[in-house]
Amino acid sequence: MPDAVVDDRSIEQRGHRPGCRIGDEEDAEDEEQAAVGGGEAKDALRELQRLAAAGTAAIFIANIIRMFIVIEVLHYWGKNSIFIAHTIIGRAIFFIIVILIYWYVITRPTLKDVRKKLKDDIAA
Repeated sequence: MPDAVVDDRSIEQRGHRPGCRIGDEEDAEDEEQAAVGGGEAKDALRELQRLAAAGTAAIFIANIIRMFIVIEVLHYWGKNSIFIAHTIIGRAIFFIIVILIYWYVITRPTLKDVRKKLKDDIAA
């Protein structure tokens, strides 16, 4: 008796993935749950989400600080200083703040992880 031909659409509609044998589904689902459901993976994801939210909020606040500085420069130096206030002073201040944010959101946690792994390797 010839093998039945089943198109990928009908397999996907029944919740099966194309290219997988039916017995492999349970193993694949167990692997997915182990990869996603691990405590360390969830903690790492939460930390990443926290850092992303903190970074986004910090960039927003940095932009508000930049705008206030531009407004203050315009207030004291007059309308003719718009180019200097916005293009030079505002961007310079924003750039410095963004570098500080990058340090605290990305570089600092990475160095902390590297330091921890080195201590663990030395202790082992």
